[in-house]
Amino acid sequence: RPASDDQRESSGLVCFRDKQAGGTVLALNAREGRFAALTNCRTSVKRGEGATSRGLLVEHLAAYGAEDAEAFLEEHLPRMDGFHVFFGDAFGREPRLRYRWNAPEEEPGDGGPAGGAAPAFRSGGGDVPAGRVVVISNENPAVEAAAAWPKSEWLRAEFAGLLEALPAYSTAAELHARA
Repeated sequence: RPASDDQRESSGLVCFRDKQAGGTVLALNAREGRFAALTNCRTSVKRGEGATSRGLLVEHLAAYGAEDAEAFLEEHLPRMDGFHVFFGDAFGREPRLRYRWNAPEEEPGDGGPAGGAAPAFRSGGGDVPAGRVVVISNENPAVEAAAAWPKSEWLRAEFAGLLEALPAYSTAAELHARA
């Protein structure tokens, strides 16, 4: 979809803005160190007319951080299509990474609600432990049959091995000096 770069001087937010829905899939708050990245959840179930852009969640997380995420989600989640989002704080003494998802419980034809009613959505997530490598495909985590794609497992294992093979450096300046 068409997008434009958007840097808001007053907030420090740097992102590309979706010209159709107004949101973004990747945002960084350069002033505060907050960030968020989103991928859609692969599903044929859509909220339809009046859906809230998932990209507004990304913008909100980068602008206001995890502390305000629950209030935003409580208000907007019932009108959002499926997604996976990683967000956190890269600055400070204890950087933090969190993950949330939202997806329909069933796909059409999987024995979902009768009468053509839209299936219920579920959501989940939490903190990502330090040192853990996480790879997310756009599969639906709410459907029990959804398992990690082999390519996702391969990528996770390869990247974890790469990180383990790197020498330990205490600072970015030390790493840069050795390059």
